[in-house]
Amino acid sequence: MREISRKKEIAKYKNLSGKMMYEDDYKCDFGTSYTKSATEKEYKKSFENFCRNFSKIMQQGFGICMSGEAGTGKTHYTNCIYNSLKDDFIVFKTSILTLFDEIYENFGEKTVTSFLRDRLGEAELIIIEDLGNEAIKDWGKQNLYFIFDFIYKAKKSVVINTNLSDEQLESYLKILGSNKLFSRLQSKCKYYKFDWEDRRIGMYKKEIGKYF
Repeated sequence: MREISRKKEIAKYKNLSGKMMYEDDYKCDFGTSYTKSATEKEYKKSFENFCRNFSKIMQQGFGICMSGEAGTGKTHYTNCIYNSLKDDFIVFKTSILTLFDEIYENFGEKTVTSFLRDRLGEAELIIIEDLGNEAIKDWGKQNLYFIFDFIYKAKKSVVINTNLSDEQLESYLKILGSNKLFSRLQSKCKYYKFDWEDRRIGMYKKEIGKYF
């Protein structure tokens, strides 16, 4: 009975995560990924080990934070992790903006804490895409705190990718002058800096050249 319930939860979160996925995202795979530097090769191996050891990692609530400019491969490796784990673990891929929208829709019916418990409580891995892309005011700052406070206190493993620099990320997570959220993120996540060039530039140059 417990196994049936678990399979239902996996399927439920696959469906929820599908709102963040495009067709090509499901094709991302460690086996077909190529690396362009020794650093990227090291990162890829580390991400593979994260997936291989996830059953133990999730017990500790450890996670990953990828930072770097657009087009450097963060979303690709995030999708590789998602695709590697989604069939065996309860994985929820989302964004802060999506969670904000859901909190707003539920406003008045549930407290934020109650909503987060319902939405994130069963997830064994929470993947947050493009952290920092949101324009946040007071309401957003308050709910950003609730989200990360829940993740930390519930010991949820999290994978985050962001275009923000270290200083920007610290500022983004600062609540009422406190660095508490940034400190918690640093304590539970291994940090990966994608400091190479945008790979999307010129990606389709050859194909485009066939037509004009």
